[in-house]
Amino acid sequence: MPAATFRPTAEVIAEAHRQLAEHVTLWTQLCAACGVEGPCAVAQDAMRTLALRGELPRRAPQATRAYLAGLRPLSGPSVWAAAAGEDGAA
Repeated sequence: MPAATFRPTAEVIAEAHRQLAEHVTLWTQLCAACGVEGPCAVAQDAMRTLALRGELPRRAPQATRAYLAGLRPLSGPSVWAAAAGEDGAA
């Protein structure tokens, strides 16, 4: 039986962040890479890896591509409103 090989923690964390960036859940509730609904198994495994190592996931601004639905930031990146109305009403 071959000896087990272990990857350095920094490498494992970097891979988990890369997987999360690739397998982001879009505003349509589908994975950007897999096309499955909700967070896919790859994203869930990456989140579990980060949680077990006490790391928080990094998020890229506009990764969910909400602007494709006609949504835009109202007063900041965390507040979205429909393009039709300032109060979020269509």
